Amino acid sequence: MSVTASKSKVKERGDEQVVDMSIVLVCWNNKTYLDPCLKSLFEGGLKSSFDVVVVDNGSTDGSQQMLIDKYPEVQIIQNDRNVGLGKASNQGIEVTKGRHVLLLNNDTLVNGPALECAGRISGRASRRRRSGGEIAELRRFVSIWFRPILDPVGRVSDCDAYR
Repeated sequence: MSVTASKSKVKERGDEQVVDMSIVLVCWNNKTYLDPCLKSLFEGGLKSSFDVVVVDNGSTDGSQQMLIDKYPEVQIIQNDRNVGLGKASNQGIEVTKGRHVLLLNNDTLVNGPALECAGRISGRASRRRRSGGEIAELRRFVSIWFRPILDPVGRVSDCDAYR
């Protein structure tokens, strides 16, 4: 069962609940990064309605239990083995209810205003679009990975969009 993070902003479409954005994360033994990623989503001030789907590729590091204990609003798809990023992403997309779908790496930190900006841009697009941001090189400190790609006012750093 999928539960949305912002129940008051869920729209109805027939018998189906519709949200502005569905966020799909694929996880495989990455609990250390998954927890801060989800925390940044749920505490980041995202005003639009959204739901989160985590596809777990057979993790053995306690990821599933952490999701159940800390994030009951997240829909979990549990694979018994690692089926790969592509197949797992497609599994997540199949169960989404959002008008827009964001495939998010589970080691990413995000903020609400940046996602709002991305949603507005997607909402104006007449065709399907994809975009991506810069990944910082891992140098000395792991924390460099946690640099936000989008800033709170929606400015995008080193991002390409394709049609």
